[in-house]
This record gives sequence, structure tokens and C-alpha cells, in this order.
Amino acid sequence: MRADFDEQANAPSANPRYVTRTTTVEKEWWQSLPLRDQMLVRGAGVSRDSRKAILLGRWAAVQHGMWIGPFTDWTVDVALPSGKPPAKSKWPIRTRFRSVPVRDDETITAQNIRYTDRLRTYIDLFRFGTITDQLTATDWILGHYSRRKVHDYIDGFESCRPEILKRAHNIVATVTPLPEYRYSLARAVLSSHRIDCYPVFLKPWVTSGPLIVDCGGMRNIAIIIDDATGSDFDFGFPEDTRAYWTSHHNFPTVRWDFSDLFFRPDLFMNEVGRARNAVIYKHSLPKWEW
Repeated sequence: MRADFDEQANAPSANPRYVTRTTTVEKEWWQSLPLRDQMLVRGAGVSRDSRKAILLGRWAAVQHGMWIGPFTDWTVDVALPSGKPPAKSKWPIRTRFRSVPVRDDETITAQNIRYTDRLRTYIDLFRFGTITDQLTATDWILGHYSRRKVHDYIDGFESCRPEILKRAHNIVATVTPLPEYRYSLARAVLSSHRIDCYPVFLKPWVTSGPLIVDCGGMRNIAIIIDDATGSDFDFGFPEDTRAYWTSHHNFPTVRWDFSDLFFRPDLFMNEVGRARNAVIYKHSLPKWEW
């Protein structure tokens, strides 16, 4: 994607689209990109426009392909190596300078784009991101590093409030990592609303099946997230197997599309709430009225 951006950036165009104050791309090309790729291009443009700015948080995460939560804010988080931001009058439009230093060994430079490395990016999501960012990024980071490696990095991290590092330690220690983005995101959204759920692994430790939401009193509903584009890996695992499993166990099922989950998590939560209430109401009736 960064190579495509190289070709598109400031190329002659009859219909340009400004991604930063000084960088344009072809508007049709921009509109054809998925949201995460638009974020990657927007962040890359901001990094190139600034002589020293380094992308932070979710803007660095998309450069790595790291999983993040639902997205609404187009303000790019950056920092200077010294950690001292310039005067606000000099900030580019919709850019936010964070007062955090970034060491050279924490910085990656690729095609003139500067962003933090994976583990530093992960910590920054606990400082500047949402709980859904933190939970989905944890699933991703544990697919690339051992728990011990992540814990050691957190222990050695400086210039951060202790409660932030403690929360990162707790999540890394307790989460069961999911290998698919769509189920990782669904679990994170549910957890951010204080709804307990657990994954079903239809192939042990290879791919996640449906999520089971506990409605209390041994009552459950199953959640299936559709759309293969939500998965970063091709396990060759048929969706019908998930549906068969939930049907076999007689679980009421909520099926949801991954792209709708990413853009409108509130609608997803409304549907889950209706399904939970229906199950709870059903079990409040005498069995002959089911």
C-alpha cells in the first residue's frame, strides 16, 4: 500500500483529493480504499509533510497492520523525538502532537514514513487509545510475541504512569488471544460494554468459532461474525461449521457483518441487547409457554 501511495502522491490529477495540506492523491483511488488503508495513507502523508514527526498509537498501528477498534477520529497522533511539541500555531490541520519522547531504537523509517515499532505502538495504545484498541491489539501482539517478551517490555518501559503499565500487564496476562480480527473486535466491543463472553475453538488453538455470551443462569447466546475480509488469515474453515455448531447446541444466534461491526458497533450492541433480553424473558416463563 505504501508503494501505491508513492505512485499516487502529488501525481497530476484532474480530480485530486487532499489527504494532508500539501499531499494529494487521485480521488477515485482514495474512495476505493478500505478505511484502514485510508488511515495508512493519511498517516503516511502527515509523516512525510513533517520533517521529524513520528506516527503514534493507532496511526502507527495501521502501518504495522496491527488490529485496532472502531474508528471515528481523523486527527493524526504524532510526536517529535525530543517529546517537545511545537507551538500549536504550527501544527498541521487535524494533527495532534503528543508530549512523549520517542527513542531512535523505537522508531521505524520506511519509504520516508516514520512510526513507532510494534511494542512501543502497543504501549501507546494504552496511553492514547480506547479499550477496544487495547484488547484487539493484545490479540494481535500475542500472535507475534510471547507473553514473557511483552511483559518484559512493559516492565522496562519508562516515562509512563504506573496504572497504565499495570493495566497492560493485566490484559496481557489474562486474555485468551483470538487469531481472527473479526472475533477479536467483537469480543473487544462486548467487553467495552461490560458484557462477558468466551470464544469457542472449533479447531483447538487454530481458529476461533462463535463467541458465547453469558446471559446468566446457564442461558447463552452465540455470536457469528460474517465476511471473510475480517480475517487476516485463510484457515480454509467453512462458515457453515460455526452455524452448525450453534444450531447443534440450540443457542440463539446473532449474525453480524464485520464491516458493520467496525463502522457501527452501537447497532451491533443493540442487536445483542435484544437477543439477550429475549432469552432472559423466555426463561422467565413457565416451560410450557416456551
